[in-house]
Amino acid sequence: MMKRLELILALLLLVAAAGLHITRATKAGGLWRDEAGAVQLATTPAMADIPRLLEHEAFPILFSLTLRGYAAIAGDGDVALRVFGLLVGLGLLAAVWFVAKTITGGIPLLSLALLGINAAIIQWADWTRGHGLGTLLILLTFAFIWKVATAPSRLAIGLATLAALASVHTLYYNAVLLFAIGLAGAAVAWRAGGWPRALLVLGICGVAAISLLPYLRTIRSAAEWSHIFTIPEFSLGIFWEKLSVALSAAPPVRWIWIALAIGTVLAALVLLFKARGREQEVALCGLLTLVIGLPGYYLFLKFLKYPTQPWYYVALLGVMAVAMEAVLSTALAQRWGHAMRMALAAAVALLSFAPTLEAMQLRQTNVDLVAAKLKESVADGDVVVVMPWYLGVTFSRYYHGPAPWTTVPPVEDYRLQRYDLFKAQMATSQPLAPVFEAMEKALRSGAQVWLVGQLVFPDSEEPPPTLAPAPHESVGWSEGAYLSTWLYQTMHFLRRHVLQAEQVAVKVEQPVNPHENVQVIVVRGWR
Repeated sequence: MMKRLELILALLLLVAAAGLHITRATKAGGLWRDEAGAVQLATTPAMADIPRLLEHEAFPILFSLTLRGYAAIAGDGDVALRVFGLLVGLGLLAAVWFVAKTITGGIPLLSLALLGINAAIIQWADWTRGHGLGTLLILLTFAFIWKVATAPSRLAIGLATLAALASVHTLYYNAVLLFAIGLAGAAVAWRAGGWPRALLVLGICGVAAISLLPYLRTIRSAAEWSHIFTIPEFSLGIFWEKLSVALSAAPPVRWIWIALAIGTVLAALVLLFKARGREQEVALCGLLTLVIGLPGYYLFLKFLKYPTQPWYYVALLGVMAVAMEAVLSTALAQRWGHAMRMALAAAVALLSFAPTLEAMQLRQTNVDLVAAKLKESVADGDVVVVMPWYLGVTFSRYYHGPAPWTTVPPVEDYRLQRYDLFKAQMATSQPLAPVFEAMEKALRSGAQVWLVGQLVFPDSEEPPPTLAPAPHESVGWSEGAYLSTWLYQTMHFLRRHVLQAEQVAVKVEQPVNPHENVQVIVVRGWR
């Protein structure tokens, strides 16, 4: 009876999660800049451009090749790409179930609730980036490594090797998680079959690690410009701030995650001392995966020094959830334990569903709508100015109007977020001169300038601040300092010289992702 109730609850969670993924796919709208850049790299006409430009993408080459193959079959339109994300999201649910069946033979409840009814997981696993596919692959790797450690076969070894290789070549962060999974799997293998089996597990993970060596050149190239947006120190406070957002849209569920993680560690320690056989192996695998993976992930991000966003943590949460599920379902095998797992899973789902459903209404960008509006409104002789520059990645995908456009500051390539080109502009003395000249020419001739971005005219006519070419004596190579200065200078230039400014309404019927929710202002006349 209890197993039937567990199955019913798991199926309900699965249906609810699938419904949320479908809602996400139908409500997400156009691609925002991170997605647009990934698609524009993957579908570049010259395939040789993919490895050449890979330093400007956040993922190894397999994701771009996978996306390229999908686009060749299904197309690269917005609907097709939202279907791609939906398939990845549904595949992630299947992977969660597969891991539970492989390791414990049971039904996933906690992991389905924690991952399946989770706004951040759905939103950022289903977008057209590598986080979702990478998470799916690292979960499959977890399951196959377990098979090799406990019941090795040629098929299991082959699948574990392929999954490990695919996971690290889809998402860089998976290398850290594979390190934790590999050590945990080796410990289980040693207990189950001695050193030869442990070395087999380590060998599979070692092959995947060695296969990443060609990326050293890419990483070195990226280091020449990535320092302009790194932070001085990646602290535990920053780690927790961003991780907590990814844990759940419902604050109480964040504390349930923490309680479950602590409970998993304690339960694993009890099983290690009191249990025997398979139960002890599950405890060892789950415990080592957590105590190595979580601090290892933090140390990796600390070394990277990126500010990070919630989507950086999707794969980490995926591995944490299935590891906790394995240990707790083993430790809570009694009748009361089954009831406790069901109660916790139901509580997580009930607390999470409403805020997750609300988050699924979020449109990822309004730049596609803006571009369509401008195509109808601009005329020959007009100029479109997009600010800041990185919005040009999305704008280049959607804008097909007659008026030329540029960005603040202008860069030469809008397929990707080319921070190397932005850095080059930081080292010049007058990077905005061509933008100002284009606007002045249009306004003097009676044409209009269309401004696209998050726009604020300065209240004062005081001269705007200036920065000497980087590295500046006080701000160094700070990307934020230069960009904010240039945006202020542009709006101050317009405030001084234009005769009329008018907000342009762009209709959107749902909330928009704050990362890319832009305004349109049209300015006319010259003084």
